Amino acid sequence: MSVGTAGPQVAKELIQIRCDRGAEISRLMGFPEATVRAVRNLDEHWDGAGYPDSLRGEEIPLLSRICGLAQTVEVFFTAYGPEKAEEMARSRRKR
Repeated sequence: MSVGTAGPQVAKELIQIRCDRGAEISRLMGFPEATVRAVRNLDEHWDGAGYPDSLRGEEIPLLSRICGLAQTVEVFFTAYGPEKAEEMARSRRKR
């Protein structure tokens, strides 16, 4: 079963677990709390529709926003090439 077919509540729980575990691993590795917060909040969305805390806009740590953009650009770059990656990044500005 994929996350997409498991239903929204299961998907939310899995994302919550991933956020919490990623933060805890970062903490155990000795990273600064700013890094721990950034890892925990990688799945937040500018409009508040993300996880784990429904943060919005500038409530989301800057490092989370940078890393979130970087991982999305990497996916688009790998799948569609540099032009589409840049186009996607530009289309999501201020969103």
